[in-house]
Amino acid sequence: MSEEDIKIILSELSIRPYDLDIFNDEVIKCCDWLTKECGFRVNGRIQEYQKKIKQINKYRGVFSNEMYYILQSFNEMNQLLYIYKHLRKEKNKEFLLTLKKSIKGISFRNNPDKSHEDQARNHIFELLIASDFVNSGHKIDLSQRADIVITDIELLIECKRVSSLSALIERAKEAIEQINNDKTGFDGIIYIDITELFNELHEIYIIDEQGVFSAINGLSDSENIAHYMNEKIIKFMRQLVIDEREKFIKMVTENEKVHSINLVVNFIGLHLSMIHEDAVLGRAIYLIDQVDIKI
Repeated sequence: MSEEDIKIILSELSIRPYDLDIFNDEVIKCCDWLTKECGFRVNGRIQEYQKKIKQINKYRGVFSNEMYYILQSFNEMNQLLYIYKHLRKEKNKEFLLTLKKSIKGISFRNNPDKSHEDQARNHIFELLIASDFVNSGHKIDLSQRADIVITDIELLIECKRVSSLSALIERAKEAIEQINNDKTGFDGIIYIDITELFNELHEIYIIDEQGVFSAINGLSDSENIAHYMNEKIIKFMRQLVIDEREKFIKMVTENEKVHSINLVVNFIGLHLSMIHEDAVLGRAIYLIDQVDIKI
């Protein structure tokens, strides 16, 4: 397993005081869309994220529990902004129902409720993957039985999230069955969010380049940051991939309608330097038997 095996989708969000107004303006537009166009009440976790984000100046430069939740709030809102940017023209009732469910639920992944269920993030995951395909120029349909139908290339997308290793293979099998039985007859791709299988879920990666040495040797750019995150993610994914990869390959090779299985991990980092104060937000996607399309 090497860096080439993992695709990094990276967003560097400046959280410097004079840049936050831009982010906050986008949040206002997104909330207006949710309330005025979609007819939803924006409360619960969205309001909590907004409150946390307003505390950034109080905890700026301090690596603390509060800063952890502030960065998590930036990440959650940034995901919603990504969905708003790419899917706001969707009007069908199935999309609106999924979107409505996605903004409910618990505020932070590491603080589950008594039921330990987190259905809202199941729906967020589907909408993020749909947004990726729209961002790449594809046409989508969110009103069918499948989570996503890519209409211009006649492809089904099934999205699953797992919180235990025992559920990983079962959820993959479930997705394969859904693709094989879908009435469209289209082939499919499976995405599985495996973030919660790792202790790293509760960590913030710090890229601290505030010292003289970094100033002399040059500061990291987006490519360097992606490389750094890749190394970190490979380190904790390697054992899972070694243990389960052959099972996934067998599933794909035995089911000709399934082009690939994609394992997804969310991550958060903080990049500090003389000119950077960035929240590093992103997803890593490990493709097994990669299909020959760009996403």
